Amino acid sequence: MTLPALLAFLHHVAAFTLVAALAVEFVLIREEITLPAARRLLLADLVYGAAAGSVLAVGLLRVFFFEKGPYYYLHSAPFIAKGGQAGPAAASGCAQDSPHPLADSLGAGSCRGADLLRRPHGERHRRSCLTCA
Repeated sequence: MTLPALLAFLHHVAAFTLVAALAVEFVLIREEITLPAARRLLLADLVYGAAAGSVLAVGLLRVFFFEKGPYYYLHSAPFIAKGGQAGPAAASGCAQDSPHPLADSLGAGSCRGADLLRRPHGERHRRSCLTCA
């Protein structure tokens, strides 16, 4: 009786952490993109990814081993819609060449705005995209 409640608690904590990490990322993107700000953004992105993985893993545990069972959830349109969004989102995150698009702009200089991180006068990086591809 306590294990389903614990998994429900972990599932909700992970979901709230995911939303909080996304809010932090939005705040950090509005700042001037400097090396320390980019590192904070990468850390927020790491927390976001860990929370998303936790939501997915704990949610699947709840579906297949606890709660009402897979037969109930696999015939529910809202559940199928949520699962249909999680799959492509996870696949798009794993399909990148580098661990994070911002890492390219910090390192190799493939981004046109990467040299802005090294300029002392603090020009702002374009806010519309992080990789300036």
